[in-house]
Amino acid sequence: MIKPELGDANGMFGLQTGCNVSAYSIRIYDRWGGLIFEGNQPQQSWNGTYRGKLVPPGVYVFHAVFMLENGGEAKWVSKSGSVAVVR
Repeated sequence: MIKPELGDANGMFGLQTGCNVSAYSIRIYDRWGGLIFEGNQPQQSWNGTYRGKLVPPGVYVFHAVFMLENGGEAKWVSKSGSVAVVR
Protein backbone atom coordinates (compact mmCIF):
# COMPACT_ATOMS: atom_id res chain seq x y z
CA MET A 1 0.00 0.00 0.00
CA ILE A 2 1.28 3.45 -0.84
CA LYS A 3 0.02 6.94 -0.10
CA PRO A 4 1.60 9.02 -2.91
CA GLU A 5 0.92 12.45 -1.46
CA LEU A 6 3.06 11.68 1.61
CA GLY A 7 6.21 11.91 -0.50
CA ASP A 8 8.24 9.74 1.90
CA ALA A 9 8.94 5.99 1.95
CA ASN A 10 5.19 5.28 2.34
CA GLY A 11 4.55 7.20 -0.86
CA MET A 12 6.78 5.01 -3.03
CA PHE A 13 6.72 1.40 -4.26
CA GLY A 14 9.88 -0.38 -5.33
CA LEU A 15 12.58 -2.92 -4.56
CA GLN A 16 13.77 -3.27 -0.97
CA THR A 17 16.51 -5.82 -0.34
CA GLY A 18 19.72 -6.14 1.62
CA CYS A 19 21.42 -7.98 -1.26
CA ASN A 20 23.25 -6.56 -4.27
CA VAL A 21 21.08 -6.32 -7.37
CA SER A 22 22.85 -6.46 -10.73
CA ALA A 23 19.86 -6.51 -13.09
CA TYR A 24 16.37 -5.16 -12.51
CA SER A 25 13.09 -4.58 -14.28
CA ILE A 26 9.72 -3.59 -12.82
CA ARG A 27 6.45 -2.88 -14.59
CA ILE A 28 3.21 -1.62 -13.08
CA TYR A 29 -0.14 -1.95 -14.83
CA ASP A 30 -3.59 -0.47 -14.30
CA ARG A 31 -6.73 -2.60 -14.04
CA TRP A 32 -7.12 -2.71 -17.82
CA GLY A 33 -3.57 -3.98 -18.36
CA GLY A 34 -2.16 -0.63 -19.48
CA LEU A 35 1.50 -0.09 -18.60
CA ILE A 36 1.74 2.94 -16.30
CA PHE A 37 5.30 2.61 -14.94
CA GLU A 38 8.50 0.90 -16.02
CA GLY A 39 11.85 0.99 -14.24
CA ASN A 40 15.20 -0.59 -15.02
CA GLN A 41 17.33 0.63 -12.10
CA PRO A 42 17.07 -0.87 -8.58
CA GLN A 43 16.72 2.59 -7.03
CA GLN A 44 13.75 3.49 -9.25
CA SER A 45 10.48 3.45 -7.33
CA TRP A 46 6.94 4.21 -8.46
CA ASN A 47 5.46 7.31 -6.83
CA GLY A 48 1.83 6.63 -7.71
CA THR A 49 1.76 8.83 -10.80
CA TYR A 50 1.16 8.32 -14.50
CA ARG A 51 2.18 10.98 -17.01
CA GLY A 52 2.87 13.38 -14.15
CA LYS A 53 -0.54 13.05 -12.47
CA LEU A 54 -1.56 11.04 -9.40
CA VAL A 55 -3.35 7.83 -10.33
CA PRO A 56 -6.82 7.18 -8.90
CA PRO A 57 -7.00 5.15 -5.67
CA GLY A 58 -7.21 1.45 -6.42
CA VAL A 59 -5.24 -1.73 -6.95
CA TYR A 60 -2.41 -1.91 -9.48
CA VAL A 61 -0.53 -5.01 -10.64
CA PHE A 62 3.26 -5.26 -10.70
CA HIS A 63 5.78 -7.66 -12.17
CA ALA A 64 9.45 -7.43 -11.19
CA VAL A 65 12.44 -9.48 -12.33
CA PHE A 66 15.87 -9.01 -10.79
CA MET A 67 19.19 -10.74 -10.17
CA LEU A 68 20.30 -10.98 -6.54
CA GLU A 69 23.98 -11.40 -5.76
CA ASN A 70 24.88 -12.66 -2.32
CA GLY A 71 28.15 -14.25 -1.26
CA GLY A 72 29.40 -14.74 -4.81
CA GLU A 73 26.21 -16.47 -5.95
CA ALA A 74 23.69 -14.93 -8.34
CA LYS A 75 20.03 -15.88 -8.58
CA TRP A 76 17.22 -14.60 -10.80
CA VAL A 77 14.03 -13.73 -8.94
CA SER A 78 10.60 -13.01 -10.43
CA LYS A 79 7.85 -11.45 -8.31
CA SER A 80 4.31 -10.45 -9.22
CA GLY A 81 1.52 -9.08 -7.12
CA SER A 82 -0.53 -6.00 -6.43
CA VAL A 83 -0.07 -2.65 -4.76
CA ALA A 84 -2.93 -0.54 -3.42
CA VAL A 85 -2.92 3.23 -3.83
CA VAL A 86 -4.90 4.95 -1.07
CA ARG A 87 -5.68 8.54 -0.19
